[in-house]
Amino acid sequence: MAKFSQSWYASIVQGKNNTNSADAIYSKVPVMPWIHHRLHPLLEKLFMKLGIARTLREGEKIFSSKEKVDHVVLVTKGVTGRAIGSTSGETQAIALSTPGHIAAGNLNFFSGRPAAGHYFAVTKAEVVCVPQSILTGVAKQDRIINELLQVQFELASLSDRVGFCCLSLLSTEDKLKALTSTWALNYGTMVYDNEGRKMIRMPVPLTRKYQVLVTNCSSVWLDKVLHKWIREKNWKRDGEFVLVNPELLEPFYLWIRGCMDEADSYNYPRTLAEQILFEDEQN
Repeated sequence: MAKFSQSWYASIVQGKNNTNSADAIYSKVPVMPWIHHRLHPLLEKLFMKLGIARTLREGEKIFSSKEKVDHVVLVTKGVTGRAIGSTSGETQAIALSTPGHIAAGNLNFFSGRPAAGHYFAVTKAEVVCVPQSILTGVAKQDRIINELLQVQFELASLSDRVGFCCLSLLSTEDKLKALTSTWALNYGTMVYDNEGRKMIRMPVPLTRKYQVLVTNCSSVWLDKVLHKWIREKNWKRDGEFVLVNPELLEPFYLWIRGCMDEADSYNYPRTLAEQILFEDEQN
């Protein structure tokens, strides 16, 4: 069971990705694997107005295996997962949705086709469900909402594509660096440890069970990598938080920037540490 305190749940409610900016959806944040860009504030306000709230237990399905995916679902508390090609939720290779992020319903919003995948709560979670039919009606009447939805759904698809690239191309250690970098970009803050080193402080990125599922590796390999990082003083647990050496993650950040077409035109900060500081200044 993913048993976290209320402080941990609170620590992931306010993510980054320029969420408070009017240009949030166009933020200078690279598309990252497994957690896509946060919902634009105008869309979040609309979802909260139109949606129906639900509370989910860990492991509870958002849609049953036979149920049509006909709602767009926004996470407001906790974490949900989405897995491709499984109805059990026990498959390898899941992606994550944290507060302010879409959990489901974006993949088939415009096409109306059956959505591929399985959607479920990773931790205790709260979500808001908006019928696609209602949201479609609003989008037809409001050009800005329609454009924001299209960009939002496109960013989510790009994030999933990058996630598949990571699973296909990266080693176990680099996949864990990818997950850690994505979590750090959303929830990390630059601090100094007791040795005067600049570190990223962030809430622990879920439990080993779900780290294994996201990175599609064995628990044995995950433990080997984490023990290596601990020995090298690149990873230190602090209760429900961790301190991570940004230098450990910089090679992945450079790699992911290099994967993006026209990366230079976006002027991303040069390093992950600079990206986190940039986001702190924007929020």
